[in-house]
Amino acid sequence: QKQYDGNSKIQELNEKLNTGTATYHEANEYAAEVGKITKKTYEKNISSEILPDGKMYYNIADRVIGSTEHDQYELVSEYTEQVQTDLNKKAGIGLKAQVPEEDTDRVEGLVNYASNADSYDDIAEGLTQGLESMALETVNKSVEKNADFQYKSGLQPKIVRNGGDCCEWCSQLLGRYDYPNVPDDVYRRHNNCTCTVEYDPGSGKRQNVHTRQWRELSEDEINIKEELKKINVYDIAGNAKIRIEALTNKDYNKKDIEKRLLDVGFKKIDSSFYNNVDIKLQMSIVEQLENLEKRFGAVGSSIFPTISANGTKLGVTRHTLGVPADQDLIFSSRKLKNYNTFVAKRRQEVIDKFCMPCKMDNDTLSKYVVTHEYGHMVSNICISNDMKIMNGDRTLFLEQYQNEIENIAKTIDINYDRDKYISDYVKNSPANKYSAEFFAECFANSQLEQPNVLGQAMIKWLERRGF
Repeated sequence: QKQYDGNSKIQELNEKLNTGTATYHEANEYAAEVGKITKKTYEKNISSEILPDGKMYYNIADRVIGSTEHDQYELVSEYTEQVQTDLNKKAGIGLKAQVPEEDTDRVEGLVNYASNADSYDDIAEGLTQGLESMALETVNKSVEKNADFQYKSGLQPKIVRNGGDCCEWCSQLLGRYDYPNVPDDVYRRHNNCTCTVEYDPGSGKRQNVHTRQWRELSEDEINIKEELKKINVYDIAGNAKIRIEALTNKDYNKKDIEKRLLDVGFKKIDSSFYNNVDIKLQMSIVEQLENLEKRFGAVGSSIFPTISANGTKLGVTRHTLGVPADQDLIFSSRKLKNYNTFVAKRRQEVIDKFCMPCKMDNDTLSKYVVTHEYGHMVSNICISNDMKIMNGDRTLFLEQYQNEIENIAKTIDINYDRDKYISDYVKNSPANKYSAEFFAECFANSQLEQPNVLGQAMIKWLERRGF
């Protein structure tokens, strides 16, 4: 706190914020400075010499890293919220500034990274770099979340990335994107990058995402915009060509996949889902989502659900903190590229009891991950409904659901022993995620044709909930 209060750069940036002159340029500087303060604090106060056995054990890492990142998040998100509020007023947009949710999955990753090391000193630099990166990432997520919110509020934003003498990485991102079909990397800039990323809310004005300055569209730009609308092409020519080739491939109809996912209830299908998921897996995932949605309606009951494959984990159901019904389905960008490899790994996980029992044919195994993640979506909808009639947070409700399911299991098997029926994946889950993973694994087991006692109990629990 002393380093923060006495930091002249922080004081200068706060002064700009107080006078309403701060933009996202200042927000990035602020986040970078907060990250530097965190780095210096860790370097000064934490080392292998003062830690037990020279290690940052999980309980220490969870407490220290979790609280540090949360403090960073609070500082940076409050700054970006005020910046966005001022920018909205100046642009004549009467909408509330949106605050991005805290990235708890990445925090968990840093905690695991630190606690798995034999010596803290070996990973100290990587850890502090990760924390610095998270501070800056909060700013990027603020830009993205506010564009998304304005889209949901009826505006028709476009994101346009332009550049001069670009590097290869930047040149692949140049183009015009019809929000929400925007690549995640379009908001990113490397060191010394000269690209501009502009946000067009469809009002005849454009705003530079980095400088937040507005300018009027020229007559030529407006004419080009109308022509692009007619043919529905907003990307650079190379990407457009790839999309057309995909649609004309006789063995795979991307347009049909998109329509079916929209019919399921997803509001946005990110291009990464088509690019990073094996075609056969895409079809399997869509088929299972259709079957599950008919019975449970979790996607349709969500606020603005999206589906993508740009994550690091095999599958994740990401929800907004405090708003469980605002949830997205995210698959790995790397781990679903080959159908046979994916199925073989799921088969081995079931054999090893890392996953719950299921029918062992390829079709069922290909649907395990999406069924597990859909279980998370079901639990979030249940929580959202329960929050309307009683007090409690997500963790409390999940623990309640687990107790109810296990009580039913005890009526099925009078000698019920949780460890006998639950997967090793759940057994290895951290305490703060145990009940959530318990629910998702029991749900998968209940829907994949080989329910054990917990799967049978889940079926009865779902029936009692009215499904």
